[in-house]
Amino acid sequence: IVFGESAVTAVFSPDGKAVATINVPGSPNVRIWTVPDGTEIVFDENAVNAIFSPDGKAVATINVPTDPNVRVWTIPDGAEIVFDQNAVEAVFSPDGKTVATINLPGSPSVRVWTIPDGDQVIFGDGAAEVVFGPMIA
Repeated sequence: IVFGESAVTAVFSPDGKAVATINVPGSPNVRIWTVPDGTEIVFDENAVNAIFSPDGKAVATINVPTDPNVRVWTIPDGAEIVFDQNAVEAVFSPDGKTVATINLPGSPSVRVWTIPDGDQVIFGDGAAEVVFGPMIA
């Protein structure tokens, strides 16, 4: 099976059930494929990076700098559950149940979304960085 003939890099999901191919020169895009059958489930035109959740159940695609945005997709169905305009980065929690998107252009902010439903649960105005860590009681 050939995944993404013009790809410049590829990244496997942690569980090995999906692979992201990234094509940057000329016509940037990210494609997400299921493994081992090679079914394309996501095509994000103009995206330049992909980050898988630690459990492999979601992937974030990042589009910068022409039209900054982050999209989050579920695996294996490829459903788009988050679209955050002006976001430039994404960070998944260690359990894969939430994703934070970071917005820097203009006014820095952080939004936290739940996986797999894509509900926004936190908005942090003025924040520019996210660190997921153990909870201290």
